[in-house]
Amino acid sequence: MRTAPTLTPATRVLGLLVGLLVPLTAVLVPVQQAAADAVPVAAQATSAKKKGCTNSGRKFRPTSLGVPRVSKQRTVLALGRDAQNVPQAPPLTDTGKRQFAWDAKDAIKAGARHGVVKTNAHTYPDGSAIGNDLINGLYVGGRIVARGAKGQVRCYEVVDRVQIPAEKRFKRYYRTDGPGRLAIAVCSGVRRGAGDWSHRTIWFAKVIR
Repeated sequence: MRTAPTLTPATRVLGLLVGLLVPLTAVLVPVQQAAADAVPVAAQATSAKKKGCTNSGRKFRPTSLGVPRVSKQRTVLALGRDAQNVPQAPPLTDTGKRQFAWDAKDAIKAGARHGVVKTNAHTYPDGSAIGNDLINGLYVGGRIVARGAKGQVRCYEVVDRVQIPAEKRFKRYYRTDGPGRLAIAVCSGVRRGAGDWSHRTIWFAKVIR
């Protein structure tokens, strides 16, 4: 009959370490594999933003603007400034209330890397104008799609929505320098009389690159 070998203290410690490490390895390997297979959150967000909208062409004068799930593509008129040096709005007609106006004075184009592409639209007290649709449905994170006469496209994401008193000249809207942005301004707040509203709501959007 053989006698069982006597284990030294060092051998006992080594055996204990092996017993601990084997289960730990079994846990770590799947975790490491999952990390390797995971798609970065930023990449997922970028992919989601770009889906259904691809930029094309060089910078251009926008001839239409659309807001997915809020407004289909609408005509953009190139208009100058009024006597107070404010960008003119579309005509007060059934057609004009569903159009945008683009500031032809500064003539900053869609896709420009600097300055604000200034546009505006009407708000009607009966809720029938495009400005009403934007107030009710366009928020930070929303998308604006600008198109040009030759098929150019720029996809924008709203990064800010502000409301200011009508009497205030909002300098950020008039910028010709700084990061490229597309802005839409509409009347909002309380209607104090024909064509007289207490506030302006302005959306600022950046190109989705």
